[in-house]
This record gives sequence, C-alpha cells and structure tokens, in this order.
Amino acid sequence: MYNILWLDDDFIGPDYSNGDDIINARREGFLDDVAQAKQFGLEIDPALNIDEFKKRFSSNPDKYQAVILDIMDLNPNDSSDESALAEALRLVEKTNILTYVYSNNPDKPGHRDYIKVHIPADHAISKAGNVCDKLYSKIISDLNDENSCFNGHKECLDLLNKGYLSTHGQMKTLLKNIEDDTYLPFNDMRQILENMLDTLTQSGIIPTQTVGTDTYSTFNKRMDYVTKQCPTRNINGRNIIDWNNPYVPYSDCRHEIKWVLDFMGNITNRYSHYQEANPNFLLSGDLLLEYNKSIRKIAYEAFFVSMKWYYGYMISKF
Repeated sequence: MYNILWLDDDFIGPDYSNGDDIINARREGFLDDVAQAKQFGLEIDPALNIDEFKKRFSSNPDKYQAVILDIMDLNPNDSSDESALAEALRLVEKTNILTYVYSNNPDKPGHRDYIKVHIPADHAISKAGNVCDKLYSKIISDLNDENSCFNGHKECLDLLNKGYLSTHGQMKTLLKNIEDDTYLPFNDMRQILENMLDTLTQSGIIPTQTVGTDTYSTFNKRMDYVTKQCPTRNINGRNIIDWNNPYVPYSDCRHEIKWVLDFMGNITNRYSHYQEANPNFLLSGDLLLEYNKSIRKIAYEAFFVSMKWYYGYMISKF
C-alpha cells in the first residue's frame, strides 16, 4: 500500500442545496474515482486547500510516496487564484517525492508551460473522460520502478509505509548502493537505527525517564537498553543482576537478535564517527579494501536481520 497526499477542492463533496447540478455531478464522479484508489493499492489522504496540504505534508513528509495536485478553484474566495499549485510544488520540490497534476486544465495556456518546467510531461493528466485508471496505473508503475530497490527486502518498505521509520532517503540510498563497494553504508544505517530507537522510545518500549543511573536519551544508551540491560535483584542482601529477565524480554527480542543489534550499534557508531576522520585505522592498502568489503557484507546482512526483527516486533505490538 502506498500513501498519497491529494490536493483538490472537490474533496468537499456535492452540496445539493446549492442547485448547481454540474458541480455536484463533477464532485460525485471525483469521489467515485478516489474510492477506486484502494483497488490499486493506494491510500489517499485528502487536502481540500493549500493550507491543509501544507499542514499534512509538513507534519509528516516521509509518510507519502507521491502527491497529486489540482490547479484551479482551490481558493473559495477567489476562483481566479491559481497560486496553490505553485505553493505545493515549492514545498514538495525540496524532497524527491513523485508529483502528479490531475486537473481539468493541464493544457490551459500558462499552465502547460509552467507544469512542463516542474514535473515530467507524462505526470500531468487531464480529468477529461474516465481516466482515473490511467492516473493510478501511472503512479503504481512509477512507484514500483522507484521502489524496485526494495525487492527482496519488503519489510524495509513496509516499515516506511506504516510509519515505523521515517528515513526514506537513507533506506533507498542503502538499498540502491548495496553492490557499490565504494559506498560506505554505516552512517545511513546508524541514522535508520537511531530512528528505530526513537520510535521505540516514543512507543514506551524504551523509557524516557532516568532508571537508576541511566538516562535513555542517547543512541548508545537506548541500544544498550534493548540489547543488554537487566534489572538487579536483592538476593540474601546482595544485588545480583538478573541476566535471565532483561528489560526487553527474550520473548520479544531473542538472544541472537540482541547480539545482532548490539553489533549494529557498535559497527555503525564507530564507522560513522571515526572512520571518516581516520580512514586507515584498520589496515592499509589492498588489505583495507578487502577488509572493508567483508565488513560491508556482514553489516548489510545484520542490518536486514535487524529490520526483519523490528518490523515483526512492531506489527505484533501495535
């Protein structure tokens, strides 16, 4: 399922009290078209005006895989105001999100040339005729091409689509460069893991408050909580660490998963913060290149194990 943010004033629906049969029929047809989106695997978030669009997009831009924009009649106080399209495009152009125009007026003089500059020609589709299938098919085709890097790693895409991760850019970079030995994935991996730990904290799995002498506000502290930390029991007057009952129980995160996450925390943290400044701290020359290739492969496999665990954990808990 792909999440789409759609800007169009016709989401307001028909108003049969106004006596305007043409507008009401248009809006009825439009809402019927929108309802068909689910059949294509598209989840639509509607925005009636540019303010609503900006609020939805700005609050969670990583939620959406594409946006659809109308051109005219978005200002109820001024039907000649066509600035909404320009405002929306300015906002989304800061990202890599796929953008489409679906309007009755894409070929109107002034519109056509403006749209041509900002989006691909085949991303502007006229509403004339029964063409919503064309729009949806185009979006699905483009998104499948864009997301082909997720083939074999569906859990990574599902984590993004469900909002468990918001690191779309880092995840795509990781997957697109998996075969490129010159690309070092560790900083992108660390940012994704940090996003994972943030979500686990926001979800109440990792505490936000201080427990004993620990304050769980850093990457390392949060990773330690998931992978290592156990309560202390008073047995016969002695404080004994209860290794069999960690704060994140083995029923939720098995021993081997904790070891993998601990490895990922260490390798991504060290490489992110140290190797860039000290690129030859491991070995030199050809041995360094060979060593790094092996570490990359190990890190990628451990990363995918981590994502599989995280996805399974989240869908089981929430």
